[in-house]
Amino acid sequence: MMKLSVGKKGRLILAALLVWGLSGCAQLKPEMITPRVSVVDFQILELGLFSGTAEVGLVVDNPNPMGFKADGFSYRVLLGGTEIADTRSDQVLDIAASGETPVRIPIQFNYSGLLTGLQTMIDRQELSYEVSGKVFTRWMDFPFQKKDVLSLSQPESH
Repeated sequence: MMKLSVGKKGRLILAALLVWGLSGCAQLKPEMITPRVSVVDFQILELGLFSGTAEVGLVVDNPNPMGFKADGFSYRVLLGGTEIADTRSDQVLDIAASGETPVRIPIQFNYSGLLTGLQTMIDRQELSYEVSGKVFTRWMDFPFQKKDVLSLSQPESH
């Protein structure tokens, strides 16, 4: 059996080659660009006796050459500045590579918050809402938010 002996100088050269090789591999790893999440619509789906269901439409724009799985999401809905929904879901989302992935999120809300929000809107003569949240992954969270205000007053005619 032949025994290979590497001296101190040889070990330093091997260590240098190893570090150089590993740093070269790091250079080949593509840099991740943060995907953008946009709210594209908000719809009321069902109104019950004490609560209702709405749905938020999101688009996750992933510019990276690889897709990923999102581990869930959280969201919060304000109506007239009053919170009507705040929850988290562990629903897994498959996000496509190099493009946009539409995502539909169901939202359960109760009328107690809704009535307060509606009263505020009637007093102000405007319909305001805000939908915000995060899409979770193992390596990063992607926030989303949409606010809008619609006037409820009639425009003056001349």
